[in-house]
Amino acid sequence: MKKNILILLFSFLTVFNLYGRSPAVEPVMGLSIEEYETVSPENATPYDFAETTTEAKAPARAPAIEVPSSFEFTAPSRTFSQVEAETRVPPYLIFMALLLPLIVWFGLLKNIDKSFENPTQAENMVSLEEQRQKRAQSKDNDDISKAS
Repeated sequence: MKKNILILLFSFLTVFNLYGRSPAVEPVMGLSIEEYETVSPENATPYDFAETTTEAKAPARAPAIEVPSSFEFTAPSRTFSQVEAETRVPPYLIFMALLLPLIVWFGLLKNIDKSFENPTQAENMVSLEEQRQKRAQSKDNDDISKAS
C-alpha cells in the first residue's frame, strides 16, 4: 500500500515537469558579450540610493468627478433581490438538465435490439467445431509449399 502511494505521489510530482517546453518565440534582442565595453572604475558613476528630494510624495489619486448641483439622487425602483428573483433559473429546469443524460441513456438502452440476449440465435454465429473441422480438411487437401 505504501509503495502504491509513493508511486502515485511521485507520478503527480513529475507529470507537471513533462509539460515544460521552450518558448514559442525565441528572443530577438539580447546582450552580446563580444560588444560589451567595460568601464574603468575612475570613469564609472555610481548610483545614488539616497533620496535627493525632500518633498513627501503624495499618493496618486483619480481625478474628482464634478456632480452638477441640479442633479437629484433618486432611490432605485427595484432592489437587488427583486431583480435576482426575476432572472433566477427555476430549480425544476436545473433538475431536468441534470436528468437529461440519464433519460437519453435509458432511452437508448430500451431501443437496443433484443437479439443480443440469446447469442445462439444470432445470424452471424458459427459453430467453432464446424470451423475447426473445415480448416483441418482444407489443410489436408492443400499441398502448397511454404515460402520459407
